[in-house]
Amino acid sequence: RAAAASAFDRLDTEHPTSARSREARARLVGLAAQRPERPPSERASLLLERGSALLAAGRSTEALEALRAVPIASLPEAEAELARVRLGRALLARGRATEGRALLQKVPGSSPHAAEAAFHLARDRARSTRTPDAYETVADRFPGTPWAEEALLSLANHYQKDALDEAAAPWWRRLVAEYPQGRYVERAAWRAGWADYRARRYGAAAQTLETTARLRPPSGSTAGFLYWSARARLALGQTDRARLLLAETVQRYKHAYH
Repeated sequence: RAAAASAFDRLDTEHPTSARSREARARLVGLAAQRPERPPSERASLLLERGSALLAAGRSTEALEALRAVPIASLPEAEAELARVRLGRALLARGRATEGRALLQKVPGSSPHAAEAAFHLARDRARSTRTPDAYETVADRFPGTPWAEEALLSLANHYQKDALDEAAAPWWRRLVAEYPQGRYVERAAWRAGWADYRARRYGAAAQTLETTARLRPPSGSTAGFLYWSARARLALGQTDRARLLLAETVQRYKHAYH
């Protein structure tokens, strides 16, 4: 029984989002006495990891259960702040907005997790007010962080979803400028470059599209970036440069649409 409890415990703690973890957790109910003993700090860290993984997987009910069980006093201060942030997020996800906001608002601005807390407060406010203004504060206060990048994406998408291209364009441009190696740079570069091309800002369009094609690993977007940067160069009268870009597109991506 001890060996079984140890195996189920390992599965539950190391792979909390797997289908087999649910079975392991159910089995552990009858093996509680044989479950491995852990120091309070280790137990707290494991519960935090479990809750965070479940939250990232969209399983907010289970995440809330795990995060509520974290003995925060057993964690170092930085981890304790992270636990509060993740618990606040889980509460917001479950519709317990008052309690969730209160936790997130207590995270000090000096905390390494302040940007995450601020982003989720901004998202909560954006949903309640149907305006994206709070995201801009996050993007400005926490430049260079993944949460500021998410805030800029949220600002761009707020307008893009309604096909408000011109209103979205400044946020796409900021994503390209501030996160040239970021998660969303290809999407942002296309939107920003196409907005400039349509507005006959051909120099800006060519620069954005070609630069992104050079900086990023080859992908399904690269041929389009090279092709439209060539079209922009043609519009500028830069025929030789345009020919080189078109030749490169054909040579490297001869089977692509462009």
